[in-house]
Amino acid sequence: MFLQALVSLVGTQGARTLDSAILSFVSLHVEKIKGYLTSNEVSLGNFSHNFNGDSASFQASVDALKGTDEFLSSSIRVGNALMLRGMLHSSTGTSQKNSVPLVHSALSLAASSISHEASGGGNAPSLISLARSSGIDVGYLDPSLTSSLSHLASKDMRIWGLLPFAYASSFVTSDNWTKCTYIPADDVHANGEHVIMACISGLCCTMLGTQEKAKNACVEFLRSSSSVLFRMKADEEAYSAFPLRAMFVLMEKFTEVCPLIDRSVLESYMPYTILHAAYVDMSLKKQFERDDLMDSKTAFEQ
Repeated sequence: MFLQALVSLVGTQGARTLDSAILSFVSLHVEKIKGYLTSNEVSLGNFSHNFNGDSASFQASVDALKGTDEFLSSSIRVGNALMLRGMLHSSTGTSQKNSVPLVHSALSLAASSISHEASGGGNAPSLISLARSSGIDVGYLDPSLTSSLSHLASKDMRIWGLLPFAYASSFVTSDNWTKCTYIPADDVHANGEHVIMACISGLCCTMLGTQEKAKNACVEFLRSSSSVLFRMKADEEAYSAFPLRAMFVLMEKFTEVCPLIDRSVLESYMPYTILHAAYVDMSLKKQFERDDLMDSKTAFEQ
């Protein structure tokens, strides 16, 4: 309601000015993310080959990574900004439906008449960008975000191709995850870790050039992350400082925000029964392995 009131006050052009400011903020922190990928290029390449390997090779590859805490902090900032931007677009669309319904309807019809693939909608970026900023579903394309990050696009796709492995490896290399707790009542993570999934999705869809490459990167993130999390679960005593249940459910959060994949893709790497068990445990106040399960009757009465 607040954003709808704001959009009604500043108008569509004012909302686009806000959108531009958000994109400038995103660009600043994506530059830091690229810096992490560049400085750890060799180590992340080794991790991409060893995340399914023996314990010694896996540990050696993650021990070589540096600066992961700052990398995740920038990712949370980018994720928050992209989520805010999505809410701004949705509010703009609602405002347009109320104030200029015929214009919004015509824009929606125009956007639906062209392909949302890069080879279709990519040839009409202005229309796609206008439709997205008006809360209309245009698939994974985001010309405004792509344009604002174009100076960070690397001719060597290996850099951005390492993105899935950077996030998968962070599960064991960053102390930030030890502070990650899930709040069942609000379906969020206490320190905003859930918005990292929006950051990963946004960067995969924007920085990898084609829809096929973007989708492959999203699938690779689920595959490598699931492997790392199951490795940690298998040795839960060694990773007792990590709230693995809260970390497991992030995989489902990713499928909720990513326009290129759905829950069925995750099922290949992490069965829903695992996630269900994690949700149940956390609803009974068990975030860490050391926590005791609350009595179900007591939890129900609360």
